[in-house]
Amino acid sequence: MHGLGTDLGSAWRTLRQRPWLSLAAVLSLALAIGANTAIFNVWRAVMEHPMPVLQPDRLAAVYNLAPTVPGTGFMPVSHLDFLDYAGEKQVFSGAYALRQEPVVLGLRGQAVQVTADVVTGSYFDVLGVRAALGNVFHSQQTRIEGTGALAVLSQDFFERHFRGNRGIVGTSVRLNGVPFMVLGVAPAGFGGTGTLQAPDLWAPMSMHRVLLTGALGTYFMARNAQFFSVVGRLRPGVTQAQAETAVRLEGERLARQYPKTDRLLTATTLPLLQTGIDPNQRPVYSLAFTVVLTVVGMVLLIACANVSHLLLARAHVRRHEMAVRKALGASPARLLRQLFAESLLLSLCAGAAALGVAAITQQVLWTYRPPAVQRTVFHLGLGSAALWFVLGLALLTTIAAGLAPALLGARVEPAQVLRGMAAAGGHRSSLRSWLLAGEAAFSIAALILAGLFIASLRHLQHAAPGFDAAHVASLQFDAGAGGFNIATPAAAQRLLTLDRTLLQRVRQLPGVASATLASGAPMAPGDGARGYQLFGQAPESGRGMRVVNIESVSPASFFGAMGTRLLAGRDIQTSDTAAAPRVMIVNQTMANIAWPGQNPIGKRVIFHDESEPTTVIGVAQNSAYTSLSEGPVALAYLPLAQEPATALGLTARTTGDPAALLPELQQAVAAVNPELAVSHLQTGAVAVAQSLWEARMGAILLGLLSALATLLAAIGLYGVAAFTLRQRWREMGIRIALGATRGRIFASVLRDGLWPVLGGLAVGIAAAIAAGRFAGSLLFGVGAANAGVVAGYAGLFVAIAVLALLLPARTAAHANPADVLRERL
Repeated sequence: MHGLGTDLGSAWRTLRQRPWLSLAAVLSLALAIGANTAIFNVWRAVMEHPMPVLQPDRLAAVYNLAPTVPGTGFMPVSHLDFLDYAGEKQVFSGAYALRQEPVVLGLRGQAVQVTADVVTGSYFDVLGVRAALGNVFHSQQTRIEGTGALAVLSQDFFERHFRGNRGIVGTSVRLNGVPFMVLGVAPAGFGGTGTLQAPDLWAPMSMHRVLLTGALGTYFMARNAQFFSVVGRLRPGVTQAQAETAVRLEGERLARQYPKTDRLLTATTLPLLQTGIDPNQRPVYSLAFTVVLTVVGMVLLIACANVSHLLLARAHVRRHEMAVRKALGASPARLLRQLFAESLLLSLCAGAAALGVAAITQQVLWTYRPPAVQRTVFHLGLGSAALWFVLGLALLTTIAAGLAPALLGARVEPAQVLRGMAAAGGHRSSLRSWLLAGEAAFSIAALILAGLFIASLRHLQHAAPGFDAAHVASLQFDAGAGGFNIATPAAAQRLLTLDRTLLQRVRQLPGVASATLASGAPMAPGDGARGYQLFGQAPESGRGMRVVNIESVSPASFFGAMGTRLLAGRDIQTSDTAAAPRVMIVNQTMANIAWPGQNPIGKRVIFHDESEPTTVIGVAQNSAYTSLSEGPVALAYLPLAQEPATALGLTARTTGDPAALLPELQQAVAAVNPELAVSHLQTGAVAVAQSLWEARMGAILLGLLSALATLLAAIGLYGVAAFTLRQRWREMGIRIALGATRGRIFASVLRDGLWPVLGGLAVGIAAAIAAGRFAGSLLFGVGAANAGVVAGYAGLFVAIAVLALLLPARTAAHANPADVLRERL
């Protein structure tokens, strides 16, 4: 340890002799290590989210699968099925069910929409979470339906809305118009078990008639109402595999006992730690992080190569010093240790600076997070894992950047150096060429991959959404939270009266050309997916129900307000009431899937768990459902009178600025019913832009990283060219003195500098195409081998390389032979 301290002290004094060179090395590594640390920290927070609960590895999430129904993936569980799974006492010591829902909080005379996790009373006991202030609720307090009007606030919500006032505990707040007593405040850092969206509060499921509205409340006790996330705590000695087997067998029993609702379902479990991200989306997130981590890793390798260039140059300058020390008895191992200590010191300094770079990078990433992630349970602080990651990268860069220069420096031959020979020069030149070729390959690969994502984003930005995004404004509200429901025909009729009153008021606003209500809004999901079968046809062998996304719409207004064309048939009319035959309009995708090559008008389907068929009365053009990047989605539009919904989207088409209409839409809702809390006020253009967040963020992030990689590679290319020129300075003077033209000298420097670049060009292009194919599911409208992108960005790098070589080439071409020959190397 004393020897290492001595070596580091000597290395510090040596590095201070050339501060600008040392600073350049530290800065290059700090940028690369900092970027890698920031991306690693975000990846860990999102994909490996450490849940602040008791023994999270002992928790298992229960899901349904429907293998014969395409496009379903992991699905939630019905409340009745949850009760059966929770009864598996040989497997689970406890289990809970959860549904995250928007509720209306009466706060200071205003209706505010907040997010609530509606949970069974066992929730906090299963997770092992205790209150930071007050208490949490338990099963015995919420066992009887309609009792236990209690609420536990999140720490974040407690501080934002109640300013940390401890007196709020024991008082009442109104949720969906009903008083709930604030029982306590959850501990800081606990925001449930999801990763991207934390609740504002928790309330017991015994109050589901108040908190769960619309179809969710109406069909709460239906066995096919698969609305709930289910989690169980494993008994001691029970493994995750054993739990999965027991739950699957219980699911098979339920399928036999309830074939009408559970026949197509297969139950399974996943470790809860793998479900912070929706399991259906986890592969997409994993692929995206793999791409970004690969590119940021390329940046680190380029930075290591740059530092290796600098250390090689330093080793060449210090070859006389090394020769003298070796001639005086210093062993090669001693010289190696000393040179390696200099590399280690550079890396450690870079690691310390990288913490600042990572903190800034993370703050920027958090600023540009997706719109839906407003309150999140993960924190991007630089904890112990990030510190260890930085230390590990610092040690790796020490080896990657410093090993080769240290070995070459330690192998110096005193006799040759002291006689003015440089036997190792060829080795150094060859190593520098290989490093430059590697830098070029990584940079070109990063540039082309970023170019593919940029081209993909441009394609999506120019794609038609299928509605008039430039002229619509929308908001969303939950009428159920304002006391409306669809439990009975009379209640549904009362809701339809509210709908008509609101639309009449909005249509009278200045500049409104048309207005509509639907169960969704532009780029916002509607009623979700529903299974169906073609009427009069037996199910296809080996296949379960088809699936279509449902949207309930108001009559004679939806397609006109949205600017979506009706291609065939008629629109939904006011005569399509609850008592009339069931009808629907399908989009082109559903028509092509269900009735390929046929006229769908007049065709009928049977929706899951319904006895009356629904007849197709029209075909609408395809329109984006949740994002322009999702591809065609099968969609069916049903009349609100026949398929009532309490969660509604109000959309108005205007002849003026849609943004200016948003406050008036909000006021119209308040005028009709002040108990209705509105949310998601936005124009159609904003909705489309927000739906492209992932594509935009990927293009920006990869673009910035590839720009950094190219900058570092250009600096490295310039540095090597300048150093090589210095080594060949006398040769240049002699060549000019012997008659070589300045043009030939200029061209020779450019040629020598570009050879490694051209060598790396083919490798970089091949690597970029391979990476593009690997990330193909993240690209839209552009192939991995797109000739324009590949040629354009490869040519851009070659142009940048030429620019980096211009100054050294110009210096060589304008050398004065007399001055050069008088200099001593």
